[in-house]
Amino acid sequence: MHPDVVLGIRLEATAVDGRPPFFAYPWVSLRGIPALRYQGKRVGLVEVELRWNILPRWAVLGFAAKGRVYGDNAALETQDDIVAGGIGGRYQFMPDEGFWLGVDVARGPEYTYMYITVEHAW
Repeated sequence: MHPDVVLGIRLEATAVDGRPPFFAYPWVSLRGIPALRYQGKRVGLVEVELRWNILPRWAVLGFAAKGRVYGDNAALETQDDIVAGGIGGRYQFMPDEGFWLGVDVARGPEYTYMYITVEHAW
């Protein structure tokens, strides 16, 4: 890509076997989705982020993600795709170290959330 454009791709898959406690089930971990909201025995997700460095120390970004939960526990799983996305801004606080600070606004299936980030989201 262009030197001022950064593409990030995240693929994640987690699984458990047996009868773990409810808090040990894998969950969809995405910006815009509350932690432990979508759980199951198997979880997969993909997230794409595109960052554009508009000035030497400032950047804007957009991201989109999709997750899916599988398993045999109907109380914890959903068969629908879980979609989230949003926008954000970054400031390179320490250019010599590559240290970024930022704010993201993400929308999931239910609500909109705001995140303060140190470094990168993942």
